[in-house]
Amino acid sequence: MGSELVLHRGLNKGKCRSCKADVEWAYTLGGKKAPFEPDEKGEYVLENGTARHVGPPPQQLELGAGPQPQRYTNHFARCPDASKWRGEK
Repeated sequence: MGSELVLHRGLNKGKCRSCKADVEWAYTLGGKKAPFEPDEKGEYVLENGTARHVGPPPQQLELGAGPQPQRYTNHFARCPDASKWRGEK
């Protein structure tokens, strides 16, 4: 019997305290915890609690390509109160 690696997306799910959007928390490559929200045009993929920048999604899927991973955008890019929360640890 082999063991399978299970990838967990973010650390935990929650809601933004300002705009009430659904977010998933993950660590950036710089080691800071940040909120991310699902976005089909997002440039991040969450793996094992870490946000990995993968760039923009392909314009067109190749025939026979498998399912694409869920993409995310940093919630600070969209939240109207982002500046209020950026300095909070």
